[in-house]
Amino acid sequence: MLYPIGTHRQLQAIKEKIPALVLKQISDVIEGLDNLYGKERDFYDVGGYIIFAETREDIFQFQNEILDYTAHPCEWHYAIDDYISILFLLNNDFTVTLIAHKTITPKEILEDS
Repeated sequence: MLYPIGTHRQLQAIKEKIPALVLKQISDVIEGLDNLYGKERDFYDVGGYIIFAETREDIFQFQNEILDYTAHPCEWHYAIDDYISILFLLNNDFTVTLIAHKTITPKEILEDS
């Protein structure tokens, strides 16, 4: 399942599905977005959000419904244990970050950054 996360409350609702280091990283990103754009922002319109993907099917859904990573390459990615955090910069003030296990991260994403 794909989990869009833009607030700490959303993160807490799925915290048992996410490894501790990844949870910390997501929390830090949310904190930064909250500091820049406000805690009450509509994260789909202002600042951006994080997507946590559990399966390969989630990656296909992300590509088809949220962002086609073959047409819009990522800006950068980095490892968090066995996971990859992938940043897509859509404009100067909006990002989507995809977090997925290394085993399901498409090679196109890793080769583009």
